[in-house]
Amino acid sequence: MKKSLLSPRAEAVCTRLFLLLFLALSVLLFCSSFTSSWVHHAWNEEAVFLEKDSWAANLALLLLGLAFLAGSLRLLRHRIAQLPMNRLALAASVLVACICVVWVRVSHTVPQADQNMITVYAGMFNDGNFEGLRRGEYVGIHQQQLGIITVLRLCGGIAPFFHLESWQLFQLFSAVATGFGFYAGYRIVACITHGWREAELVYLWIALFCVPLYFYASFVYGESSSTAFALFAGWMFLESLQAPRPQYLIGLFGGCALAVLLRTNTVIILIAFAIVLVFKLLQQPVRAHLIVGLVLLLGALSPTLLTGALYGPQIPEDSHTM
Repeated sequence: MKKSLLSPRAEAVCTRLFLLLFLALSVLLFCSSFTSSWVHHAWNEEAVFLEKDSWAANLALLLLGLAFLAGSLRLLRHRIAQLPMNRLALAASVLVACICVVWVRVSHTVPQADQNMITVYAGMFNDGNFEGLRRGEYVGIHQQQLGIITVLRLCGGIAPFFHLESWQLFQLFSAVATGFGFYAGYRIVACITHGWREAELVYLWIALFCVPLYFYASFVYGESSSTAFALFAGWMFLESLQAPRPQYLIGLFGGCALAVLLRTNTVIILIAFAIVLVFKLLQQPVRAHLIVGLVLLLGALSPTLLTGALYGPQIPEDSHTM
């Protein structure tokens, strides 16, 4: 084993510093959301307006939620060791996916604004019309949308077999991906808490009652699906650091690639993975961690290579992304 370039306390110090910064940000966001909200007054306008919230109502809901969590933990304190947590998480994930599917079908949500633009251009690209890549056109300016447009093009090829539009199939894909991400989040909690069942149960309750989790499934954009695959990549990353088995490395590559393909700025999360990996390499420079780093890099770059191969010849030389 090669000599560590960091002291044994370095990771602990960095972890505490990160937790301190995270706590400061969380307190700021909590206080802001507890006292006010940004509200749309018209569905077809992007402008939002700051409005004060009811302190009493928010406090009552907070206390009710905390009481529910405390009560459920107290009620199950003698049985929690026997609970099949993984099966519960799988069942909850299926429930989340089903709720999202129902919401997608009954809400009759249709693409608006940027959602509509990427849907329209995906259809045009499938018809062989690549005028949207010209200078000044929507996709020419916003070339970061090429990944999700590619997914919508794929949906456009499959959707007719189910008598659906491409964006409707994408909504269903997002709904299923939300349940998948829910389970990946559970596995991350299980990894970082080393099987602390109380923490796992709290995650399941909190994530189940996260209302935006369901609403965003009908949003024809990459929020739900990219988040789900980023969570899956996080789970695979943690497993790979422990034991870089082929299935974990393949999962890490797939999770990273799909997350970035669906939403380019997901690369921010992959940069965070890379920072963790650098510390691991400085502590214990082993070949396994180098392999994980290579897979991480390939996963982050593959969407750009794919869209470059698909659309590079179609993009005029004078058309530059924002």
